[in-house]
Amino acid sequence: MSQIHEDIKAIRESLKLSIQDMHDKTRISMENIEQIEDGSIFTTDRNLTYVRCFVRTYVRGLKVSEDDSTAALDLHEQGRYDSFLRKKYIAGFAEPSPKTDKDSSLINKGSATEEKPDVSEKTSSTVKAQQSDKENPTPAIRKEKKVLDGSSIGPGYTGQTKIPAPPKSKDVNWSSMNRANPGSGSKKNEIPLPLILGIVAIVALLVAAGFWFTREVAESVTDLTENADLSVNEFSESAPDLLMSDTLDAPVAPNPSLTSAVLPDTLHVVVYAATGNLEPFRVSSDTFENRRPYWVDQGVGMRVSFINELRLSSSLAQMLVIYDDRVITQFHEDSTPTERILRRSQFTNDPTLESFTTSTFPSGVNPPIEIIERPVLQ
Repeated sequence: MSQIHEDIKAIRESLKLSIQDMHDKTRISMENIEQIEDGSIFTTDRNLTYVRCFVRTYVRGLKVSEDDSTAALDLHEQGRYDSFLRKKYIAGFAEPSPKTDKDSSLINKGSATEEKPDVSEKTSSTVKAQQSDKENPTPAIRKEKKVLDGSSIGPGYTGQTKIPAPPKSKDVNWSSMNRANPGSGSKKNEIPLPLILGIVAIVALLVAAGFWFTREVAESVTDLTENADLSVNEFSESAPDLLMSDTLDAPVAPNPSLTSAVLPDTLHVVVYAATGNLEPFRVSSDTFENRRPYWVDQGVGMRVSFINELRLSSSLAQMLVIYDDRVITQFHEDSTPTERILRRSQFTNDPTLESFTTSTFPSGVNPPIEIIERPVLQ
């Protein structure tokens, strides 16, 4: 009966994954992975909730479902684990069945205990047949017969029928066999003619539709090109504020009223472990489901994305949030001491980002040495 940490290690080895592979996949530190696989994580003074969180995140990287990881931890805490994960996730695993004394004796005796055919019945039937032949002799039985191997059978022949030899392949008329069995041979694989005609008609329609679409696109492009051919004077009359003179070489002066920030649909920020490991921090975003924990080593940043809102919690003291190489210093007014909130409105209201970011890092803090993508677990 194996323990939960032994089964976790066995599942990883069955998937041919190394500890380094699991670190890259889950971002759990190497030390914590070793504690999970040798079982010492269950004997540490860490909070039970954090221990369960570490283990569930790690086994999720081994493709163990949420329900099974929760059930395994519950059984482990109750002392009733009994190889739960090994039975379910390692192919070909089976509990060894107890051996009886009879099985042991069979193993020791080897092939000597193999059952021998009972020849008594066969011998008895043969004797009875011979007696019947003597009492009721017939010319057909007493006449010597030839069998397939060329041997002869005398008066003791028991009535076996002569089996004809199979015909040689060159003597068989295969064409006549196909005519005799209409459902066999090459006719079985023939494609019906109506189906072939239907496929040809569909292909012809697709080709015609593609030709028509290509012609329409070409005509549209031509129309756009002709309509876009404006003279310099017409352009100057339509937008007089954008030109400083009537000459073609004059510099263009932007109109401040026309300046606007064009934000991408999805915003990306880097959560940077600036002064210590983030073990762990949690992310809630409208670009992915579930509020999952992530582990980031000091000096490393993790890129996360959002559309309208991003929430960060845990390990805030060691965390910096960076957008476009600028450190975010002011978060949304709805933020709390335990949760930082970013909303799209901050970026829309201030296209320069100067009101809530700075271009310099705090004293003694260097930029990230590595930026990784948020792990996506299946």
